[in-house]
Amino acid sequence: MSSLKPINELLEKFIKKRKLGQKFNEAKAIVLWQEVVGKKISENASPTKVNTGILFVSVKDTVWLNELNCLKPSIIEQLNSRIGQKTIKDIKFYLKY
Repeated sequence: MSSLKPINELLEKFIKKRKLGQKFNEAKAIVLWQEVVGKKISENASPTKVNTGILFVSVKDTVWLNELNCLKPSIIEQLNSRIGQKTIKDIKFYLKY
């Protein structure tokens, strides 16, 4: 008779087996964006995708682009801290048109 296992254990095995861990953590970075940067920044900058550890963020104007480039190391550190591992290696900010 098989023993019952907690759902989180089964999900972890499924994610590891399918090698989805990195993609899952990258998606978490997008979900955590507003919580990490706050309401004011999230109203002016929105994450659009993550590709191989690089978070792409659309920014309202050049003032915010410059400000966020100064804040980049702190944002990366906070996102990775919340995710629980070094998932985000860089952030590329770009102007949305």
